[in-house]
This record gives sequence, C-alpha cells and structure tokens, in this order.
Amino acid sequence: MAGVQDATVLAETRLAAALPRRWRHVQSVALRAAWAADRLSLPGDLVAAAWLHDIGYAPELAVTGFHPLDGARFLGRVGINGQVVSLVAYHSCAQIEAGVRGLADELAGEFSPAEPVLADVLLWCDMTTGPDGDHMRPADRLAEIRRRYGPGHVVTRFVDLAAAEILAAAGRVEMMLAHHLPSCPGRWPDSLSGCWASRTSDRPGVAGHSHRTKPGWTILGQRNAGRGRRGLMAWSPRRSRGSRLGLQVDLPAGLKLVEV
Repeated sequence: MAGVQDATVLAETRLAAALPRRWRHVQSVALRAAWAADRLSLPGDLVAAAWLHDIGYAPELAVTGFHPLDGARFLGRVGINGQVVSLVAYHSCAQIEAGVRGLADELAGEFSPAEPVLADVLLWCDMTTGPDGDHMRPADRLAEIRRRYGPGHVVTRFVDLAAAEILAAAGRVEMMLAHHLPSCPGRWPDSLSGCWASRTSDRPGVAGHSHRTKPGWTILGQRNAGRGRRGLMAWSPRRSRGSRLGLQVDLPAGLKLVEV
C-alpha cells in the first residue's frame, strides 16, 4: 500500500476523530504538498508522506513519544513503501530531534534518510502550515512551536538546534518554487527584480510575477513599512559595501513577497 488515496484514508482513520486539530494541520500540509508536487513535477510519494507525516501522534501508535519514529514503524508494519516511510521518519529535521531525545541510533538503524529534495519540500509544507492548518512563514512557525511547548521542553530544545537548517531547507524550496511559478496579471513596480508575490488564501495556490531591475540592485526580502503595509528591502554592492538600503515598495492588496 503506497498510493495517495490509501495514505489519505489511513491518516484520516487514525487522526480525524482522535486528534481533530492535528488532522486539520495534516490536511493543509497535504494540500500544499499536492500543489508543490504539481509545480515541481515530484512523485506522489511526497503527497502520501504529507498525509502520513504526523500519524505517529495517534494515541494507539505513540510508543516512544517521538512521532516520526512511532509513525514510521507503524507504516513499515502495514506495508507503506520505503520512500514514504523514510520521508515520515526524517520529516522536518527529525534526525536532530532524535538526537535530543536519545533516539538517534534507533532512527538511523531502522530507516534510511529520504531523498533530499523530497525531504526539503515536505519540510517546507510542514513548516509553512500552522497547527490549525493556517499558512505561516517558517520563522513564525518556529516561534509558534516554541510558544506552544514552552522553555526547556524537548521540542523547544530541538527547534533551537534545528532552526538554521529548517530555515535553510525552506529557503531552498522557495527558490525552486519561484522559478516554476506562472506570472500573474496586474501592474507592478518596474524597479525591482528577483521576487515573487504570493496570494494570501486558504488554498495553497500561489501566483507570481518577476520584476525588471535597477542595475546593481538585489532584492533581500520583506520589511515592515508601517501602517500594516509590507515592502521590500534592497541592497546595492556599489553603495556602502553592500549595506542594506530601504527601498520602499507597496505590494498590491492580497499579495505578499516570496523571497528568492
């Protein structure tokens, strides 16, 4: 058993009634994975793993209390294919949390690491989806996890150790997605380049548009423009040895920057 439909049914059976909030998160992660798989021409194993990534939280499966390991062990027993099992076992830098929990040898001894691109994309889907299924930026998601578990908790300690790698992996995926997004209509500033706009929506669809650039300028990312507006930060290597320079640009309503 390895298909997306089988994975959906299995996840719903184990999570929907027992853990409804977790199930809302899983559904949104899977929708984002389906969208990303379509955009990047990735196999269905990614989507199946997205449906199953948190199945180890199911009360009857929680043996060690480390959900990637508990989930992967269960999936192996019921015949899910090896790539999906590996994605679940190592999802969202689980190998780092395994080390914090003293389970690194068990994880590495039982499961092989997943294919890196699929692992990165699954991490991005997970780390851009909040506990209620809402969209979040990766840095905000890490902050939310820290608040939810509190100081000193094993999960908080894991997040502190893994934050740099989680953000780097999410950035790699956003770079890939930015080069596969279709253009969206509308008027845009003509002084910028290297950025895409993401339409805020409950659906995981994204639309983007690239910009022409002023010579020597590079987009760094979003900044707070005040009064609820968002803008862009830009820099020029010819000015102040590459120091950051505020280049204020208002984004069209309903859109936000995806950094590349």
